[in-house]
Amino acid sequence: MKKTEKKKIALSFGERVAVLPASVLDCIDKAKKFDIKVLLLIASQDKFRENGYLKELSTALACEATDVENSISFWRGAGILSVVGEEKTEKTEKTEKMEKDIKVGAAEVPKRAKVSELPQYTSTELNALLEKNKHVVSLI
Repeated sequence: MKKTEKKKIALSFGERVAVLPASVLDCIDKAKKFDIKVLLLIASQDKFRENGYLKELSTALACEATDVENSISFWRGAGILSVVGEEKTEKTEKTEKMEKDIKVGAAEVPKRAKVSELPQYTSTELNALLEKNKHVVSLI
């Protein structure tokens, strides 16, 4: 037996411990290096999990907050983490303009009538309407 076969690895935790769910291994190959850094920071310190985490993470990683948001979205999509107590953010001007444009451009849809409320026509009345309105014949 070789001496190396009796060796094992021991982690030096020091004062801080980073704990990750085992399910991280299922998606680690799809993660970018940056995503892994974000996840390790989140797992290692409370300040990266509390209110203001975007600013803390982007400062620690010297990156834009949107980069951190994208990484968090990746881990959320993978089911590794979630954002608890997430508040709705104020609408951006772009979102408000889009909603306004949609409202302006959309025609108001009338309410559907009940079948019992629809008009009833005999075949004689229908024939008379069709003769009177020739363009409706091609439509039908």
